Amino acid sequence: MNKKAINFNADLPGRVFSDSILEGNILYISGQIGTKEGEDNSFEKQFRRIMEKITALLEKASMTIDNIIKANFYLADRKHFPEMNRLFMEYFREIPPARSTIITGLVNENMLIEIDAIASK
Repeated sequence: MNKKAINFNADLPGRVFSDSILEGNILYISGQIGTKEGEDNSFEKQFRRIMEKITALLEKASMTIDNIIKANFYLADRKHFPEMNRLFMEYFREIPPARSTIITGLVNENMLIEIDAIASK
């Protein structure tokens, strides 16, 4: 096993999980959130912040968004499904990854969406 953690902040004290794990040519990206205290936390803003974070993790692994092969979307409310699809198509134009969408309660009441993903070189 050649497992490597790829994190935003390597020395985060008390870390209980990695932002992503690179195992061989596969990058497993933990659930990312897009809330920011004191800022616009609309669904679209959260979605775009999450995609920025995912893109940054992919870049640290020498990958791009086109390397994503599977994504899981967790929505706090099904009313965001059409907007999620619209935004999804902005980011995944050519060959969209396999995807699951789950309507669920999220950890924080301000969270409207969480995304995790798997990418392959």
